[in-house]
Amino acid sequence: MKILTYKDENRYLRRSLVKDDDTTPEYGIPQDIPDINGLDWDGIKRELHNELTQAGLITWQDVQRGNLMPIVNKVLKRNLIVLYKLEANQ
Repeated sequence: MKILTYKDENRYLRRSLVKDDDTTPEYGIPQDIPDINGLDWDGIKRELHNELTQAGLITWQDVQRGNLMPIVNKVLKRNLIVLYKLEANQ
């Protein structure tokens, strides 16, 4: 068995487990990430907004002086971990 990566009709990268001699990944066993549509995007936007405001990252100049990535990582990472854990428990 091997894993093949391909782009679907919507240009999303997908992975499928297929037989060694197979070249049609669309018919293999999906090996996808959890569906990110399951994320609470409105909640993420609100949390990100509040964290950026609290850190004082309001203008481009603030962002250049401040540290944007730890905030983005904190908010997205926490939500992605929850999504992966939910998927693992199904």
